[in-house]
Amino acid sequence: MKVNILIVFFLLAISVEAQQSSITIANAECPDNTYLSFGRPVDNDPAHFMQAADFFIFNNGKTTRNFHWDKPVFIMITGNKYCPKQRIILCPGDNIFIQIKSDGNLVFEGTNAEGNNLLKEQNLLTSGTIDIGKELKSSSSKEKIISELENKKQILFAPIDKLYEDKKISKDFLNFFEKEFDMVFCHAIRGKIHHSNLTEQEKKEVLCHFYTKYNPFDSKYAGNSMRLSNMSNVARLMSEGVIPKGDIYPTGLWNEDQKFKEYMPMDCQEASFANGLQIRRNIMGIENDAQYYSNIELLKKSFPASIYLPALEMYSQDSHNSNNAHGVFVYNEMSGLGKLAQYPSMDLRALIKDYFKGTPVLVDMWATYCAPCKKEFLYNKEVHQWLDSQKIKLLYVSVDFPNNSKKWENDVSKYHLNGYHYFITSKADKLLSDFLGNTMTIPRYLLFDEEGNLLSNTLPRPSSGKFYKAIEELLYNKGF
Repeated sequence: MKVNILIVFFLLAISVEAQQSSITIANAECPDNTYLSFGRPVDNDPAHFMQAADFFIFNNGKTTRNFHWDKPVFIMITGNKYCPKQRIILCPGDNIFIQIKSDGNLVFEGTNAEGNNLLKEQNLLTSGTIDIGKELKSSSSKEKIISELENKKQILFAPIDKLYEDKKISKDFLNFFEKEFDMVFCHAIRGKIHHSNLTEQEKKEVLCHFYTKYNPFDSKYAGNSMRLSNMSNVARLMSEGVIPKGDIYPTGLWNEDQKFKEYMPMDCQEASFANGLQIRRNIMGIENDAQYYSNIELLKKSFPASIYLPALEMYSQDSHNSNNAHGVFVYNEMSGLGKLAQYPSMDLRALIKDYFKGTPVLVDMWATYCAPCKKEFLYNKEVHQWLDSQKIKLLYVSVDFPNNSKKWENDVSKYHLNGYHYFITSKADKLLSDFLGNTMTIPRYLLFDEEGNLLSNTLPRPSSGKFYKAIEELLYNKGF
């Protein structure tokens, strides 16, 4: 990645009238020149947010970036080994200091620190962690569920309101969070409404209630992180006739399955398409070179002067797509990564029996996009030493997307994943789910005995403190 490209993004943010804000991140263990990507507005408009549009660069265990915005903005730190994924509210004039602790957790200091710490501790900016299961199952009455959800929203918001009353956060912070939480809460309902006992029609009516009250098409939500996703949900409901249809704005960006997005304003379609491309290609790694370049050209055709193009094209300069799919490898830090065989059947049990006959095997299932997986890698040195002492082989199985092999290679080296590897890819998800008897989730740890029999498909994580005892009990019961 070229540093001069980063300077371009820095200059894009400068405004003479805006107040300077800053974010400093400190982790004494972080090597020099480590990159940490983050999402932010690509210009002076908070509505022009883009995932992974910029980078922090660590030196001497610290990194600082200065910004010039005249409105509060949402910052999304993508996360890496040295800094966990984190959502941040940054107001004009704020100076935020983030200290990464030895256990991998982070603490905010500086302006509005108590607000950002509370949002982190209670996961109030992440729709997937908003706990509304009890409210959704509280009744078979649509009206009762709506009332319960509105009450839960107020309860969750109350601690932030209290911080403002106690003068521990600014009015800017409070106002931005209030709108952000409207969108996060709506997104949580959309993602979890299927847990209710309502009819399909009633579920849609609940969504209509919240999307009418907290309408993502309202410009006041510009700059809020979940706005585009909620807007897409509303557009789909419009296409289904559940919500009264608005105007259509053809852009030529969408295939038939996503045509409903043409109910979104054109600038929001542009942002949705660009962010979707950024996430698929440069965060999740599920879009190959040809698809990526084709979609960039499609965006250029519809929006020749798109403000999102520089970020997308910046990543295209570093594209790489080697093909390691279904390969079996061995890695050590002296000789690097060496390929042993190709195993296209994606039959994990058969591979264990073919290559590891006569020895127990621990399988660590992971992917490059899985932050919890990488958090467990912090225990690798101890895990490797213990497995060696017990004569247990270690096989890392990556369920990454097939075209993500360069990131996979880099992470194998970066996290010192000494041992055997099977780049089984995400194409094996169904086979693995059938084999394991439930939905495929990661990180996940499997234990096979010396005959290739599966002893456990849900071992505790190394960080749990129960990892070694669980393995010993399983092997002892087998008489190993």
